[in-house]
This record gives sequence, C-alpha cells and structure tokens, in this order.
Amino acid sequence: MIFIIIGIICALIIISVTTLIIKSFIKKINISTIKVNEGVKNIEFLLEKKTEILTKIKEKLKDDLDISIMENLPKIKGKSLDSFEIDAELEILEKELKETIEYNKKIVLDDETNALLNSLEKANIDLKATKNYYNDNCEIYNALIDNFLAKIIAKIKGYSPLDFYETKQEEEFEILKKKNKE
Repeated sequence: MIFIIIGIICALIIISVTTLIIKSFIKKINISTIKVNEGVKNIEFLLEKKTEILTKIKEKLKDDLDISIMENLPKIKGKSLDSFEIDAELEILEKELKETIEYNKKIVLDDETNALLNSLEKANIDLKATKNYYNDNCEIYNALIDNFLAKIIAKIKGYSPLDFYETKQEEEFEILKKKNKE
C-alpha cells in the first residue's frame, strides 16, 4: 500500500515537473516569436522607407539623367515579394544608382539630393542593425525548437525553423573563405 502511495506521489511529481518544463519552453518560444515578429515589422518598415527615399531620389534626378536603372523601382511595389526579395532588389537598385551618380559627371547633387542620400545611408545603417536583431532572435528561436523535446512540441504547435538575412559582412566572410580554400 505504501508503495502505491509513493508511486502516485512520484508520478505526480514527474507530471508536475514535465508540465513546468513544457510551459517554460512554450513561454521561451513565444517570447522569441514576439522578438522575431518585431524584427520583421521593423525590417518591412525600413524597406518601405528605403523605397520611398529611392523614389524621391529618382524624381530629383530624372531631369539630369535617364535613370533606366531605376525603372524596376515601381515594379517592386507592385510585386508580391517577401521582405527578403524586396531587400535584394533594393540593394541592386541602390548599388546601380550610386555607381551611376559616382561615374556620371553630368549629375550635380543639390543639398536636397545629398540629404536624401544621407537619409538612405541612415536607413541602411538602421536596416543592418535590425537585420542583426532579427538574425540573433532567429538563432535563439531555431535553437529552441531544435532539441528532442522541443521538436515534439514544435511539431504539435506548428513551429518551424526561420530563415536568416545575409549581411554584407557574412557575404565578405564567405568570399574570403572561398579564396583561402583555393
């Protein structure tokens, strides 16, 4: 009889501890998800801001130069792209714009255009910081759902690994790794 009571008490303790572990895990996942979603919203906001700045620069320079490179800018707004694709498209457009401004001697930048270019640079700095914040929280989230117990709960709750944004530093690091291998 005493063994039955001890067995029941042990079972209750095990169930209680397991429940606490699961609740703790779900709470960590939920906090991580909130931070990731915050990063996504901030990235989307900054990409929209970057698009607006590039549009204003395009309007300012349209008389000085045939900016055919910026033809894709309105198309980006109309496409149903995710933020990863929009980011990549904007990077290409910005690079082409800066190269055109740098190498075309016809373009004379007034104070307003310079202010827009400075705003674009600030938006890029903010975007880089936000991507780092997002990536850090994705790493935490992905690590949380990657252990045995977490995989079971993640499957039940529908959690799946998240993608990362590549930053210029990571791209440069990959180039250096390839050079060192050769």
